[in-house]
This record gives sequence, C-alpha cells and structure tokens, in this order.
Amino acid sequence: MEAPLVIGDEELAREALAAGSPDQVVPAGAVPFGVEAGSDVGSAGQELLPAWYMPAPIAGSRKRSHRIMAWAFIGALIAVNLSGLCITYGHLVIA
Repeated sequence: MEAPLVIGDEELAREALAAGSPDQVVPAGAVPFGVEAGSDVGSAGQELLPAWYMPAPIAGSRKRSHRIMAWAFIGALIAVNLSGLCITYGHLVIA
C-alpha cells in the first residue's frame, strides 16, 4: 500500500501563484487534460464526460395515480403546517 501524498500549504500557495490570473483568456486551440493535441475531442474515446455522468434527458410520462399521490402528500404537509404543528423530523409536535 502506498503512503498518501502530502502537500503543504506553502507548496499549494506557490502552485496557485504560478498558475496565473483566474481572468486569463483561454487560447482558441486549448486542449483539455488527458486529450492529445490534434485529436478530435468528439471522436470515440475522446469524450469530455462519460455517458453515465450526464445521460441524455428522457421525457417520461407520469401516471395519474402518481400525480394524485404527490399532490395529496404536498397537501398533507401544508395542512400540518397550517394547523400549527411541525413534522420536520418525522414526529408530529406542536410548533
């Protein structure tokens, strides 16, 4: 088992100062880390994020019973709060 790499505050400060200004303009031909210069970023194996990280959005239909249950739950929470009670931690108490 390898020992964890320990970096001191002084070294972190030097690295931050050496990095330059946060307002620095990125050149038009800049390449992300881990991508070889000259390769097509959109090609296979060169994606910026893996597919599982941000999957494509899918429009799903909701059943009417699911909507009714959601609105009933929201209504119950509002009724509890309007009656002066609190159910924040799962136990009904006087607020």
